[in-house]
Amino acid sequence: MCGIVGYVGNRPAQELIYTGLSRLEYRGYDSAGIAALKDDNGACSTHVIKAPGKLKQLRPIWKGIDFLSTQAIGHTRWATHGEANEANAHPHRSGSITIVHNGIIENHHDIRDELAARGVKFASDTDSELFGHLVRAERDKGASLLESVRLSFKRIHGASAFVVMDEKLPGTLVVARNGSPLVIGVGEKENFVASDVPAILDSTRTIYYLEDNELAELTRDAVKIFGMDGEARALNTVHIDWSLDQIDKQGYPHFMIKEINEQPRALADTLSAWLDMAHGTFRLDSAAVARKTAHGGHAFTHAELIKSFTEATMVHVVACGTAAHAGFYGTQLLEKWARIPAKAELASEFRYREPVLRA
Repeated sequence: MCGIVGYVGNRPAQELIYTGLSRLEYRGYDSAGIAALKDDNGACSTHVIKAPGKLKQLRPIWKGIDFLSTQAIGHTRWATHGEANEANAHPHRSGSITIVHNGIIENHHDIRDELAARGVKFASDTDSELFGHLVRAERDKGASLLESVRLSFKRIHGASAFVVMDEKLPGTLVVARNGSPLVIGVGEKENFVASDVPAILDSTRTIYYLEDNELAELTRDAVKIFGMDGEARALNTVHIDWSLDQIDKQGYPHFMIKEINEQPRALADTLSAWLDMAHGTFRLDSAAVARKTAHGGHAFTHAELIKSFTEATMVHVVACGTAAHAGFYGTQLLEKWARIPAKAELASEFRYREPVLRA
């Protein structure tokens, strides 16, 4: 799992995908790949290039391909199932279906056994490849691409995000997510999908954050959102005001040292959004609270916050990565200052055990 970018529109897609993936390089990866759809007078074919190592290794390979595509998907991968080699790099193909995937299919052993019993031959050691075979099987039964992705997605367990294209249906991408992030960028006669906003920020600032258990169908002219029940949902986009400078290294040798130096400002910016210093209150503005209050939020006094914490018998902090480090430190502060029992643990461990939680 790592970075995903997809595009459908009128511009040369290969360069857009390459640029988008390069903006996600800060996440780290061990292989990269791009798949582009070639339309040769109505006869469509999918061309895939991928390789272990850095994204730049795709450049000389791509220069040898003499067509410009207006639809493509790309991926940078951290190996989780199978070693870092060309076969295991994304995108993966199954017949006319091509997919990229972030996440882990937890029931991949069962699905692999089922597919093998049907005579499916596997080209990689990854769990990701299996999803393409599931989608292909549904398409062979006559289901639409959207329905095929929906039915296949309901069969897998675990956090995942997929982007799927079918050379039999040019001009369309279908995406789905649960637990692993995907954002959709809405443009003029073009649309994008990515695992993070920086990948598409220089092309559009109109963003839809795909929610858990949602699908989307992207064409050049439209973006349609659906739930896993197949029902259509509203496309409620937001406008992103970030500048590209804010996501660049800005002269630092790498992102880690940049983020270390940005911590004081980031902390101040975060607190300024939640603290009303003039009135001595803490403002909790969120989508969940906004739906329950007439004014889009509820102001808590310091005393009310203290009361809510003192009534708690235990605080659990569940997080990953740097958030987990903050959580480990935060529990120490809670116990020191609020005198409330607190525990922090990695989400990857919490996910697979059966904790005793008391309200």
